[in-house]
Amino acid sequence: MSLRIAVVDDNADLVESMLDVLHHLGHQAVGATNPSAGLQLLEENLPDVGLLTLADAETGRPFTVDTGDRAARSRWEARGRERRRNLEVIFRRHGIDAIRIGTDRSFVVPLVQFFHQRAKRFR
Repeated sequence: MSLRIAVVDDNADLVESMLDVLHHLGHQAVGATNPSAGLQLLEENLPDVGLLTLADAETGRPFTVDTGDRAARSRWEARGRERRRNLEVIFRRHGIDAIRIGTDRSFVVPLVQFFHQRAKRFR
């Protein structure tokens, strides 16, 4: 049985090692090395870890998510996808180039692709 696991720790070597082990064991694992990136991961891939207490980014008020409820996870992830789509629309409308870089993979390939595409556009 494959599990969805988020590893968040400020020790990058630990996160990388844990991800290697978890992927080797057949699990879907993502990692982050700071709280903001960790929350972004959870926004897109909320694992079943029971009751999870988080703080609202704007108000600081705590709230609890029942990650054991499949419907709650689906709603949470749908809101995350909608937020990302809304940001992409805003960026395009204002002519802002955006690039998605995650902590679960190397940033080199997306950066190289981005600058190659941008160079073609401005030739």
